[in-house]
Amino acid sequence: MASRAGYVSRPPLAEVARHLGSSGVSIRAMRQHGDGGGEADVLIVTHICARAALDAALAAVADSPVSRADPVALRIEDA
Repeated sequence: MASRAGYVSRPPLAEVARHLGSSGVSIRAMRQHGDGGGEADVLIVTHICARAALDAALAAVADSPVSRADPVALRIEDA
């Protein structure tokens, strides 16, 4: 799964990783884009996980103070 969201606080990654880990979702790769002005877009690719676990983690992230928009998840299929 891949998740993309925008975050406002610095550093937001610890909080996002905490919510993912609490739901049993492991991060495979991460990329952060930002202009240094206090906001960043983050793309996270996870290891294979249950959709319910990812949904729970994303709901927690969306409700956290670091999120400026609801996260979006896209399923990645192996070829």
